[in-house]
Amino acid sequence: MSVVARWLVCALALWLPCASSQARSAPPPTDIPALEQALAARPGNVEVMQALAAALLAQVRIEPRAEQLARAEALIEQLLAAHAPRADALDAWRLLILHRFEQALQAARRARASNADALLAALSEADALTELGRYREAEQAVQALLDEHYGSAALSRASHLRRLFGDLPGALELAQAALRQSASAVDRAWLTLDIAALELLAGRPRVALALATAAVTDMPAAALVMQARAQQALGAPRAALTLYRVAAARSARVETEVELLRLAHPLGETQLAATTTRLLRGMESLAPADGGGDRRAWVEFHLMNDELPAALRLARVEWAQRPDVHSAAQLAWVLWRAAQHDEARDFAVRAIAEHSIEPLLQWRAGTVLTACGDGRGAAQVAAALRIQPWLADTAELIARQP
Repeated sequence: MSVVARWLVCALALWLPCASSQARSAPPPTDIPALEQALAARPGNVEVMQALAAALLAQVRIEPRAEQLARAEALIEQLLAAHAPRADALDAWRLLILHRFEQALQAARRARASNADALLAALSEADALTELGRYREAEQAVQALLDEHYGSAALSRASHLRRLFGDLPGALELAQAALRQSASAVDRAWLTLDIAALELLAGRPRVALALATAAVTDMPAAALVMQARAQQALGAPRAALTLYRVAAARSARVETEVELLRLAHPLGETQLAATTTRLLRGMESLAPADGGGDRRAWVEFHLMNDELPAALRLARVEWAQRPDVHSAAQLAWVLWRAAQHDEARDFAVRAIAEHSIEPLLQWRAGTVLTACGDGRGAAQVAAALRIQPWLADTAELIARQP
């Protein structure tokens, strides 16, 4: 039995008397200006180039900036051309950020074969397998991480898998263990937000809100979004809307703008909804034709505007490139809305195959299955509504479809 699986047994033993686009630890940011100065003084120095590329990627992880990612990509291209020791591992990390998961997996495996930057290579391999929905392989990769590189990064990935597999107590235990092992302030903030998300799933939004508030200093944009989700769970949608607006003003991310738009409509904020829609249209005009790393958010945007052909096209691309349970649930929902019911049911079945406890996944897959006469659907919907009762407010989206 693997450690990932054994943790489930241990967690259940602890809980029985009383009775998971994730914090993924990575190398901490370094002083980017100092590294730039060092590279200017020693042009072409491989060690400095590698350190600078890693620092830039770590900074992008905290607050995405196109210019920093472009700078990192340019450095990595030079490192790959020079066959630098860490080039493949850094390239895998870059490809993960870009949501090019199959290519990231290949780069990570090349890095592992060369035994250069072994930890980053192993982390990237585990992440890519998870995003590709190859969960049994991902479990083996995380087990190897726990065996070879026990610490915060390995524990956080084990927690993520337990969450995907529907083991909330195990996911919390592992995330808390990862937090105890973490060294950098940024990693502690990421893990705190991960625990906050798990507390939301456990029906403890006040705990989640307190945790998100504690992470604001080091991860402001992500913490504000988590605060908004907690406020929504507490039945305070206007407070949630305010927090989404602050988060969007700080970092204009597609996902945040879409969530802002989703709340603006039912609250009667028509001017805000119109302004946000115009902003998203402008952002979409600059985005890659296939939606890029924001593809899931663009699918949601098109769904909100009843633009089903665009939503279906992007949802199919997302499934092709990222065939995990979340993509399956989203595609099932779009297919149902597009009156392609048989195929929608097939993807709904795929979405619940790992027993995930994500409310939106459960509600969408369960609603499709119920409408198709599949008895598994009712339990999925009921479980989702226990955590996010406001999902029921969108039931008319199915009712009006053929």
